[in-house]
Amino acid sequence: AVSFSDTPRIQHAPEGDTGVVLCNVKADPKPVVNWYFEGTKISNDKKYSIHPDNHSLKIHDLTRKDAGEYKCKAFVFTHLSSQIKDFDIKLHVQYIPEIIGEKRVTTYASVGTKRNLTCVVTAEPAPIFQWLRDEMIIHNNTKKVVIYNTENTSVMQMHIDDEDRYGEYICRASNALGLKEIVYELREGDPPATPELAVTGEDQGIVKLSIKVNEDEDIDDDLKVTGFKVQYILASDSWNSPVSQEFKIGDTYELKNMSFNTEYIFRAAAHNAAGYGNFSEPVEYKTHSLQTASVISSASTMLAMSSALFFSMLLFALL
Repeated sequence: AVSFSDTPRIQHAPEGDTGVVLCNVKADPKPVVNWYFEGTKISNDKKYSIHPDNHSLKIHDLTRKDAGEYKCKAFVFTHLSSQIKDFDIKLHVQYIPEIIGEKRVTTYASVGTKRNLTCVVTAEPAPIFQWLRDEMIIHNNTKKVVIYNTENTSVMQMHIDDEDRYGEYICRASNALGLKEIVYELREGDPPATPELAVTGEDQGIVKLSIKVNEDEDIDDDLKVTGFKVQYILASDSWNSPVSQEFKIGDTYELKNMSFNTEYIFRAAAHNAAGYGNFSEPVEYKTHSLQTASVISSASTMLAMSSALFFSMLLFALL
C-alpha cells in the first residue's frame, strides 16, 4: 500500500534559496512519483528536479510565485494490481518584510490634534511591529499613544498635546528572516483653511460644484491643499452617516447619480499633509425634476412621422 508518512501538509522555504518540498512516499514495490503545481505536471528542468530516492521536489531560485498548492502523486504497478495515491501540500515562501510605500515619510500635525502614523509591509511569516523614538520602544498608552496592529499593518495614533511630540519616529517590522524600518518625521503644521462651496449647475442627475480655498502665498509646498472631501445628506437626515466623495486638486467637482426633485445639504473640507481642515458652511440645494418635455416632444414627432408614412403608403396603393 502507498503511504505518505511524516510528510507535512504545510511546508515552508525561504525566498532565493533552493526550496525542498518533502514527499515521504512508502510503497512496495518502489513507486513512480509525479509532482504537480497548481494542477500542472512538473518536469525535471532548470527550475525543478525530483530526487530519485526520497522523491522530494527541489525548486531552484525560489520566488514568491512558487508559493501555492503542490500535489505528490505516487503510482505502484505489479503484475497483479496497481494503486494510485496523491498527497496535497501547501508551500509558503518566506521572505523578509517588504515596505509598501516610502521608506521615509514627512507628515504634519498641529498641537491639540491627533495624528495617525501608518506602517504597511508584506512579509512571510507575518511581521512583529515595534514603534521607536530615540531608540526607545514606544508602548501602548491609552492617554497619549494607541497602537493598532493587524497582520501586515501597524497604526500608531498620537495625541499631539505639546510640541515635544514633533520629531522622528521609526516603525520596525521584523520576522525570522530580517527587519525593515520606516522613518516618519512629524513636523508642526496646520490643516487648510475652510473652503468656500457653491453649487454651479446641474445636468441630468449630475450636480456641479465650485470649491475654493484661500492659501497664503508663502505657505510650505508640503502644506498646500492637495484635495477636498465633499459630504452630503438628504435635507431630512442628520450628519451621522453622510455620503462622502474625495477629489484631487484639478478634478472636475461633480456628484453623479443624484436623485431628481430631492433636497440635499452639501459641505466640503480641504486636505493637506496635516489632514483635513474644518467643513464649510452647509449648502442646501434641491435637484431639478425629471424633464418630460423632451420625451413628449419625441413621442409627438414619432407619431407625426408614422401618420405621414401611413398616408403615403395609402396614396401609393390607390394609385
